[in-house]
Amino acid sequence: MHAFNSRITFFSLLMLATAITDASEVPLNHFFTVLDTNTYKAIEDSEFVTREFAPHEYRATVRNDRSYAGIYFHGENTYFELFDEATRGPDSRGFSMLAMGVDSSGELAAIHEQQPAVFRPEIRQIHRREQELEIPWFTSAGANVSRGPHKMSFGSWVMEYSPEFLNQWRVPEDQADMVTAGVTRAAILERYVSVLPSAPKAPYFRDITGLTIALYPTSLADTARYLIALGYSEVQDGSSGSIRCRPLLSAPGSPT
Repeated sequence: MHAFNSRITFFSLLMLATAITDASEVPLNHFFTVLDTNTYKAIEDSEFVTREFAPHEYRATVRNDRSYAGIYFHGENTYFELFDEATRGPDSRGFSMLAMGVDSSGELAAIHEQQPAVFRPEIRQIHRREQELEIPWFTSAGANVSRGPHKMSFGSWVMEYSPEFLNQWRVPEDQADMVTAGVTRAAILERYVSVLPSAPKAPYFRDITGLTIALYPTSLADTARYLIALGYSEVQDGSSGSIRCRPLLSAPGSPT
């Protein structure tokens, strides 16, 4: 039990962090990381984590460009995904990605146009498969960030949910006639949680309000430049090779 607790220390840090609200920054949508198999299984088998900590699901996602499966923990505006290195492939342990997200239609295209130096040239449309349907899910602009010496190290992107998604994906009967159910992170997560067979009534986890990211030196400058372009401010913390961006990954709402 003690070994398991040491492996999920970062959960406690996320729960105790103070929420920051500022509309000028592009906020966090979610992050994922690939864990070693023993850690992944310990989390997967924990009754506290899977029944009390947060609305939780194991999900196999099929997209138009790739497929993957892992465990998901949903908050009110943000969530995170954990993957097992055994299913993600060789040398995948530690691979992490940061997904920033906008809450208004057209906002991603505007940011992409305003900050071309920090993005890859294309905006991609991602579809999610639901039975026989290919449903528009979100558009994505990848960050122009070096991943370091290994292909599977770190990356980021900004995403914007498609207005068609909530109108086509597991639509509740009382919303069948709505023109649009919205594109906000909160609206998407509310739908995700609503279709789960069960969820804790008073979850400990509400939102991600801060992250500490360890990067290779080759990725550090690119990532700081990218986050600053998204509205965050750079603060040197005095440590060699490290940069903090404040406020980092702002999320609306009261403190967690």
